[in-house]
Amino acid sequence: MARWKADYAGERCTEAVTVQLTPSQRATAERRSAQAHRRSLSDYFRWRGVEGDEAAPGIDPELVREIEAQLRRAGNNLNQVAHHLNATGHLRSRVELDACITDLKVAFARVISL
Repeated sequence: MARWKADYAGERCTEAVTVQLTPSQRATAERRSAQAHRRSLSDYFRWRGVEGDEAAPGIDPELVREIEAQLRRAGNNLNQVAHHLNATGHLRSRVELDACITDLKVAFARVISL
């Protein structure tokens, strides 16, 4: 972990908590930490347990995963269109671009409706 800058005046992490886990629990925690793009298990546990990033009550986790997948697919499609446009200087198909934009709008509307 990097050192704090000399002029940093914020709160520092000085308190420790020890948790005993089974090997399978640790493996699950490490997998979830990696999926959440956290640097360490401590960072992951701090994020999940203290910083309040809890799932909103009443929101189906399966629905969230489905929307995530929909956004990922739409983003990938848009990225391919942008890559082709940047590489060749022309748009393959306006219909393809409009479809990507529509997919993103639908996915964002689903997120907003939660």
